Amino acid sequence: METSGFYKPEGETFFYAPNYVYGPDYSLVKEAKEQYVYPNNGWIWCDSIEEAIDILNIRLPTYTSMEDYRDNSPNDYPFIILNGEITKV
Repeated sequence: METSGFYKPEGETFFYAPNYVYGPDYSLVKEAKEQYVYPNNGWIWCDSIEEAIDILNIRLPTYTSMEDYRDNSPNDYPFIILNGEITKV
């Protein structure tokens, strides 16, 4: 599973954008990721979700099924731990 991309913490969750981020006054694109100074408008580049977890102190919620996640998550997460494995939602 490819998990490199731009990450931004936001309250109890975080945003993930694998290829690009466009804001009102900025844009970040994967092809130019080495040229940016981070954090950039709150975003950083990480080569994996594991790196993002380490750098941003992200805590992924744990669920036993996707149904459990959909029924019980107060937030939308780009990744969760599902049956012990990091899973892209």
